[in-house]
Amino acid sequence: MRVKSVLQEYKMNSKKNKLLFVALIVLTAFSSSLIAASSSEFFNSGASYFNQGDYAAAVKSFRKAEALGIKSPALYYNLASSYYKLGEYDKAQTYFEKVREYESMQSLAEYNLGLTALKMNDKKTARKWFSLVAKNSTDKKLVALAESNLKTERPRSASKKTRWVNKKWTSYISGRLGYDDNVNFAPLGITRGRSDNFTEVIATADYLFSGDRKNGWLGEVFFYDINYLNENIYDEYDYGIGIKKNLQISRNWQTYYMLDVDKILYASDDYQTIARLATQAKHSLSRNERLYFRYSYEDIKSDKEIFDYLEGWRQKFRAEYRLYRKQDRARIYYELELNNRNDLTVLTGVNAGVYSYSPTRHTLRGRYARTLSRQWQLTGDLSYRASDYPVTASQDRQDDRYRAALYADYRFTKKLKLRAKVDYTSNHSTKDIFAYRRTVYSLGLNALF
Repeated sequence: MRVKSVLQEYKMNSKKNKLLFVALIVLTAFSSSLIAASSSEFFNSGASYFNQGDYAAAVKSFRKAEALGIKSPALYYNLASSYYKLGEYDKAQTYFEKVREYESMQSLAEYNLGLTALKMNDKKTARKWFSLVAKNSTDKKLVALAESNLKTERPRSASKKTRWVNKKWTSYISGRLGYDDNVNFAPLGITRGRSDNFTEVIATADYLFSGDRKNGWLGEVFFYDINYLNENIYDEYDYGIGIKKNLQISRNWQTYYMLDVDKILYASDDYQTIARLATQAKHSLSRNERLYFRYSYEDIKSDKEIFDYLEGWRQKFRAEYRLYRKQDRARIYYELELNNRNDLTVLTGVNAGVYSYSPTRHTLRGRYARTLSRQWQLTGDLSYRASDYPVTASQDRQDDRYRAALYADYRFTKKLKLRAKVDYTSNHSTKDIFAYRRTVYSLGLNALF
């Protein structure tokens, strides 16, 4: 009866707790000789109440047996288990501590103290007890159970995730020094065969003002600046602000909706204002694989008359696959871009005519990153873009652009790294003026806060 009562008091539905019952058989047999005839009745009645699920009555009987002078790990364990069932975890903790004083039962008591701490939502203390069991116990099965709990209750991973989900501010800044062997005249998309050194700064920040980063609202700001040492007519300065709604639809689907406005200056002159509406859906295929689907609509306004030919709208559709593994990461995407611009009309001269700036573009891009060591990572980036421009009386243009980049990252810390990069572009066009080759070398620091 006594053996049955102790087994029953700790019975749960998981395998890990069933493994502990065998140890309790030895415990009960050892302690039974210590229970006097006058107190065994209370002990047995307590076991009977426990088997019936009347844990409050079980506690009363076990306490009476304790008052009669019984001091055994069996009694303390029964009391701890009864209090545990009643949800009185502080009292359960007290009696498991008493069981721990018996050397032969120390690891078993520590394991149960870990379970009790979890019920009290004290993961730090639970990990302490499970770690002691894993380190010191000679019972392989008990060690396996403790290690299983340690794996499940990893506080570092959990705390990192919790901190990120509820983090109010995040920010990113990147600064680069570089050399461009063929500076691109961005609005027209041509080059002049001029080389120059440059500095580049990118900075972003967001603020969580409602909910969390899985289901909440964020405000975002953006800043970009590139300055050439000599060819300053190609300098560009951008800044913007936006609002973003993150939404966790299900366990495997995460989405966001975003509205932002960017202001762009080119060569210190007003260039464009772009209002953008974007949405993205992320689907988790497995622990290491993700699918992304993205759409954006941009309303492009010219801020200076000479750039009016670029005014209009642009839409982008993207489907992307990403793979994350311990030593490497890969991503590949396809993007369709549609444009509807005012286009350029030249009224006089040898170049008089209508020139379209409303291409349909298809882009295929792949990137692969390999971790070489704790500090070093190497990344390769390849892309191809085909641009088909509407035929006009003055123009029948198709472009094929190939890009290849290779960069090495040296990580000082998890949030600070140095990047050396080489970026090569080759643009083939049916119009010679738009055909060019370009190589950009750069070295910069990236920091995440």
